[in-house]
Amino acid sequence: MYLVVTTHIKGNFMKAIYFKELTYFFKTPLGYVYLGLNLFIIGLLFTLQNLFAMSSNFTNFLGPAQIVFFFTSPLLTMRLYTEERRAKTDQLLLTSPITPLEIMLGKVLAAATMFGLTLLMVLFYLLILNIFGWPDLGLAAGALVGYILLSLSFISLGLYVSTIVDSQMSAATLTVGLIFSFWIMANLIPIIPTTVNFSFGAFGVITLLFSWRLWRKSANARLTILVAVGLLLVIGLLYLILNEGFVRLIPNMMLALSLSSRYDNFLRGVIRLSDVVFYLSFSAFFVYLAAWRLEEGRYA
Repeated sequence: MYLVVTTHIKGNFMKAIYFKELTYFFKTPLGYVYLGLNLFIIGLLFTLQNLFAMSSNFTNFLGPAQIVFFFTSPLLTMRLYTEERRAKTDQLLLTSPITPLEIMLGKVLAAATMFGLTLLMVLFYLLILNIFGWPDLGLAAGALVGYILLSLSFISLGLYVSTIVDSQMSAATLTVGLIFSFWIMANLIPIIPTTVNFSFGAFGVITLLFSWRLWRKSANARLTILVAVGLLLVIGLLYLILNEGFVRLIPNMMLALSLSSRYDNFLRGVIRLSDVVFYLSFSAFFVYLAAWRLEEGRYA
């Protein structure tokens, strides 16, 4: 009985957070600016790429449409938590009877719902193409799945960013910067040196940054040194095990984390399980990080 009541209370709180965030978009100009920008630019792309070009290829405008969401997604996420901190309502969230993960899920679902409204317009354009042309529906389905998964990745990343900065403008700027970084990773691979020295240097910098972050959080010099030495030993072992593969480790990691290279597969109508799992894992990871940041604040 207690479990049922607790679950019901938590469900109501999560719904309240979801509807609070969703309502905010329509009580302020933010939601209308987001919808207006997306509908206008996507409509313009559809007109130019399909109607004027007399093409029924659905991906002609859906590929560029993702770039539109690239720049407009921060409008949905930049205030998700920074506004709570500004309004001093974050303490109410921290003392609510639901977990930080459930709080963040309520917020990310509200942003995803706003994205869903623009998705309806995209589906309407597909319907127009289907009525007056002969679009490849298999290709369109693959492109749509990629469009949805990639957009959810943008939203989740933006949610996390909103928990680590204090202003909406900073959150929007940093979100665009991080999305851009993940987007162009695959394009930077040709200029990445494939030498042992570069690989050791890159992993060394990563180790120093992680150790510095650990020291800032724990203020425990001994623990920080032990972790740093442990990480350096792991890097050395990787070199001994992988040998020549070690010098390709950084480029391979960049390719694995690239958002754009996987999206290209969907635009070709190819739905790979590995790509779907990657985007879902990417989104879940940043939602979890956002919840972890909130949990930190609870005990700060």
